[in-house]
Amino acid sequence: MSVALRLEELLARLPGTVRRGHAPPVRAGRDECLPTGLGPLDEALDGGIPRACLSEVQGSGSSGITSLALRIAAGAVARGEWVAWVDAADAFDPGGSLAAGLDPESLLWVRPPDLRVALAAAEQLLVLGGFALVVLDVSPPVASPAGPGSSGRSPAASSGGRRTRAREDARLLATGHPWTRLARASSRARTALLALRRDGGSSSAASLRLEMRPAEILWDRRGGAPAILEGLRARVLVRRRRGSRMPEGEITLRL
Repeated sequence: MSVALRLEELLARLPGTVRRGHAPPVRAGRDECLPTGLGPLDEALDGGIPRACLSEVQGSGSSGITSLALRIAAGAVARGEWVAWVDAADAFDPGGSLAAGLDPESLLWVRPPDLRVALAAAEQLLVLGGFALVVLDVSPPVASPAGPGSSGRSPAASSGGRRTRAREDARLLATGHPWTRLARASSRARTALLALRRDGGSSSAASLRLEMRPAEILWDRRGGAPAILEGLRARVLVRRRRGSRMPEGEITLRL
């Protein structure tokens, strides 16, 4: 009998309820990773972002964070897998997702009213299971005027109210408890959890942390025609890869 089976047998004999701690980090192999679809990044990460783990992508609003997440999500959907996107920032653009090749029929888009609901929704999706990837965008909500096409959310009535909410959200993101819960849920579900963060913070529960520098906008100016947006050139710094022997470093990507 293997050590793992023997341990399970011994645990089953213990009286009462046994609570397991956070599962040990997955040592990422090619079958334990979710490919990003970007060759240089997959090579640097030894296959892609780890399944069954919390990963973080950090950067400013102009660094290509959302574009990178869309590429990863589109790749998962193209392989026949399901993706959930928890949009606490209210920044997800369905048109942009289609342009990135993300089939909306295989995407669950969740638009929570606030950060606490977003964290709870991400955990419930992981518990539900069936998703290869859950993207959690915890950036501050994008304020937009009411009218056709608006999100329908009601921003705080005053700047003071918005500042209070921002401080509460910052304190919540700075605590380790929600991130530890999410990392555990991700491990149990064998689902890759990708947190998009523009708050400058990070969590010790993350097995992988990527930092994105401001992206360079690429324009197509051929033929003397008006310039057309061609894409982004982004720089990605790999800061943490728990369980991997690959060195940290910087990668340049075309998004």
